[in-house]
Amino acid sequence: NQWGKGESDELGIEYLADRSKEGTSATPPPLSAAKFGKWDENNDPHVGGNQWAGGTGGSDTAGLGGRGGPFRLDRGHKVHQVSDEAKAQVSKEAAAAARKMAEKALKERLKEIGMSGTEFAMYKEFVSPITGDITSLRATLQAVEFKSSERDWIKRQSYGEMDDSRLVEGVAGEKYIYKRRGTVENQLSHSVKRPRRIRF
Repeated sequence: NQWGKGESDELGIEYLADRSKEGTSATPPPLSAAKFGKWDENNDPHVGGNQWAGGTGGSDTAGLGGRGGPFRLDRGHKVHQVSDEAKAQVSKEAAAAARKMAEKALKERLKEIGMSGTEFAMYKEFVSPITGDITSLRATLQAVEFKSSERDWIKRQSYGEMDDSRLVEGVAGEKYIYKRRGTVENQLSHSVKRPRRIRF
């Protein structure tokens, strides 16, 4: 989710990292005013601060697990939660200001993508029951992406093991009659291979 970035109108998929175990943020910085925060193009994890958008366990900025921020912003990192006592220190005025900022950001985002408030409410109604399926699909796509580059035979090489399927070309003087093991990039973009299964 890249709400609020404001520099691109493109929509895309951001794959989430595995975060099977959450952490804690024991000493979040003091509270001030709610803000979006700075955008980190490298998407490095930021824990317990109050400067970066998409950090965790901090104060005032859009992120996860923190306090006083205007809205939740998930950039795929392990979540560090502040304590309930720390969250309770957010004043009603600060919470109202953060809520107002979140509503403004939502309205701006809906305007960017051409969606009305009614359509957004309908979208949430449809998405809520399948949130688990969406998470599962994201994990599947991430697994496919990791497997898209794997070691395989690279043919038509000038060195390596003799490729039995090119013996005739070798007799005719062809130089590229060898094969070797290597990483084959983007196999999925060219062909869809059958999944490998072992049956007992």
